[in-house]
Amino acid sequence: MNAKDFRIVNYIHYHIEDKMDERKEWDELSQIDYDDLRCLTTYEDNSEYRPIPLTEEWLLKFGFVSERTAFLMGFHNKLFSGLISVEYDKLVQMHIISIGEFKDITRVAFIHELQNVIHALTGEELILKT
Repeated sequence: MNAKDFRIVNYIHYHIEDKMDERKEWDELSQIDYDDLRCLTTYEDNSEYRPIPLTEEWLLKFGFVSERTAFLMGFHNKLFSGLISVEYDKLVQMHIISIGEFKDITRVAFIHELQNVIHALTGEELILKT
């Protein structure tokens, strides 16, 4: 994993190994912070950080709405106004992002990539809906 691929607030799995804890090792959902970026930049072995694959479940958690084979979300602010579509393509085994009639703008496989694309387009952060 490369630090330049991440921004503060990107979601990742953080792998924890603790012999003192009864679980011994586990993954936790975490958001990248300054210290994480420092570690990703400084150390070669960053195996405790794991990107989260983008799935249907995660798209729904972020507030996308299922529409046939795609997931849609509308954005309306000063920077961007439009409908963003995310659809899984089995051939390339990635999610394809389209905007309105512009198809295949970019492809993403992980949550942090989707977060970065949405932020670049809209200036807004994707927030988990509870």
